[in-house]
Amino acid sequence: MKFLFDENIGWRVVEFFKMQDYDIKSALDELRGESDKKILKIAYQEKRIIVTLDKDFCSFIFKDFIHCHGVILLRLSNESQENIINALKNVLENTGDELHGSFLVVNDDNVRIRKI
Repeated sequence: MKFLFDENIGWRVVEFFKMQDYDIKSALDELRGESDKKILKIAYQEKRIIVTLDKDFCSFIFKDFIHCHGVILLRLSNESQENIINALKNVLENTGDELHGSFLVVNDDNVRIRKI
């Protein structure tokens, strides 16, 4: 699976998932300071699922109808890198193919999945 981690996803999270053999591109590396729309465009071109803490992606996708292959929006009360790693591991283990073409909102208690 291919992911694009937004700038608000820390290095420790990026490195953890790279070590798990996921194809990760990080905005911290290559897209620092780019707009969310540019990140959406690149993720779409490269068939990547965006991982972010930024809820603005919801309006770009559902109001502006900007195409994307999927988004995982993390809305956690504790946004420590360790907690983000655990939440993402749980999502990846339990959702599988549902990630593609979906907008996932992950909070402390559940995961909501909406098809794009």
